[in-house]
Amino acid sequence: MSKNISTDIFSQQLFPLYDDLTKDNEWKVRKACADVVAQIAEVTPMDRDSVSLQKLYYRFLLDPSSKIVRGTAFQNIGPFIATLKDSSTIDQRITDFFVNTTMKTNNKDVCYYASFNFPAFIWVTGKDEWPKFRALYNKLTSVSDI
Repeated sequence: MSKNISTDIFSQQLFPLYDDLTKDNEWKVRKACADVVAQIAEVTPMDRDSVSLQKLYYRFLLDPSSKIVRGTAFQNIGPFIATLKDSSTIDQRITDFFVNTTMKTNNKDVCYYASFNFPAFIWVTGKDEWPKFRALYNKLTSVSDI
């Protein structure tokens, strides 16, 4: 539906509704929102709403009451970041969360999703940011069984 309406209607009506749903008391609603955040980002007019969308995404990563919501956001971080390629810089808090969370764990699921999503960060940030990701790359390439 959001692909067929004007950007004004999307920004003024649909995005605020989605934003409200991301704050719902029910974790299942917030998880559903985290599942589709990359698709929402694909149709979001980034020139106007990139900062708002990244703040919303960061809320998913820090969801205070649901590990499932946090995990879903982490699983989908690469597709979300990829939507930012031509529109804006990445909120440093999101990059720091991704790198720090992965660096301080040996959990195979976390490392698996980090490996899957790692290329999106490199693709969006470019070679100049490689030093931020070098240690993470080395860690991910040394983890066995992922």
